[in-house]
Amino acid sequence: MKEAPLTCKLPGKPTIEGYLYSQEKWALGISWVKYYCQYEKETKMLRMTPTEQKPGAKQGTTVHLILKSCVRRKTDSIDKRFCFDIETVERSGPITLQAPSEANRRLWMEAMDGKEPIYHSPITKQEEMELNEIGFRFVRKCINAVETNGITTEGVYRTVGSNIQVQKLLNAFFDPKCPGDVDFQSNDWDIKTITSSLKFYLRNLSEPVMTYKLH
Repeated sequence: MKEAPLTCKLPGKPTIEGYLYSQEKWALGISWVKYYCQYEKETKMLRMTPTEQKPGAKQGTTVHLILKSCVRRKTDSIDKRFCFDIETVERSGPITLQAPSEANRRLWMEAMDGKEPIYHSPITKQEEMELNEIGFRFVRKCINAVETNGITTEGVYRTVGSNIQVQKLLNAFFDPKCPGDVDFQSNDWDIKTITSSLKFYLRNLSEPVMTYKLH
């Protein structure tokens, strides 16, 4: 079995193919499932065929997904190496994939036009960088969500959420057309996304919470 991905530009052939692990969440926790993946850059089609039979599923059932975006996963944001997140048309949330090595991850990201994990703050004006009314509302909602649903989560403020989801939450909450119109109890936002968004917001204030006068 070949572990390294193969790159190819022949007509009708996948741009890259090889083995990847996919992070999958179950009722009792998280598991990593091995897939043989084939990606066609022109159509953005990703085919994932499991190498092991999952309970209740037909053996070898191939999943077809249309790629929307690909972002490298920061090393300190997950306990696995060589990971990257993808978004697809068919799935509501990001899919975390793990390559066998850093070189393999680079090949997959190059084929998928992958990006580096850079946060772009939706708060652009200087006055919006202050802890104003909408900012206080954001902080209160984040803390309330953590105390309601995630207070017993191990490493609740230490574990980093998905870059893609953090960006989505910040953009949605600070949208000037309808600021604050976000349901933090929705399944769209897990605790890691909420805590990472809160930390990002506080880091980007024009003046820290413990103001310079108090230093």
